[in-house]
Amino acid sequence: MVVNAAVCAGRALGNGDRIVTQASLLDRVEIHHWKELASPAGHAGLHGLTLAQLGAVTEAALRDFGAEKPAVRSAEADGTEEGLARFRAALAENEHGAHDAMLLHFVQDEVTAAPGGPFAHISPVGAYDAGRRRVLVLDVDREWYEPYWVADDVLFRAMSRRTLAFGAGGFLWVGFGQ
Repeated sequence: MVVNAAVCAGRALGNGDRIVTQASLLDRVEIHHWKELASPAGHAGLHGLTLAQLGAVTEAALRDFGAEKPAVRSAEADGTEEGLARFRAALAENEHGAHDAMLLHFVQDEVTAAPGGPFAHISPVGAYDAGRRRVLVLDVDREWYEPYWVADDVLFRAMSRRTLAFGAGGFLWVGFGQ
């Protein structure tokens, strides 16, 4: 979703234009064993990415698919009140811009109560309601979840939770086409 938003920013797509699919993304971006890490089999006993790897993969994908003026910044969630305030400020800033997106890296079962975790998970932000302090998560796990609203402090706690394999989560701010 984020790569397509960046690649297609500021232009209308025609019938002959192709968008980036999950398959084309995994085939084209060859960094950090990403294709294997995203597969059911995994790589070296792991399935998924750390926040730093997500940043590198996102930068590579934007570059490889020709996004105009891509920029990626990451912020690890530290679990502090100051960190929550920074997260809320980033969400509000993202809500006002048409040339950026946010990717979340969080422990999914903290938000969804899925049994058997912890499950490190990545999904983009769809919107932020600052008045109600709720985040719309466009969950990429379409087999089990629809987009859902979650309290920003609950999401921040899920981003701050560390896992043995993936460390702490956080978010990526992805700018493009400016």
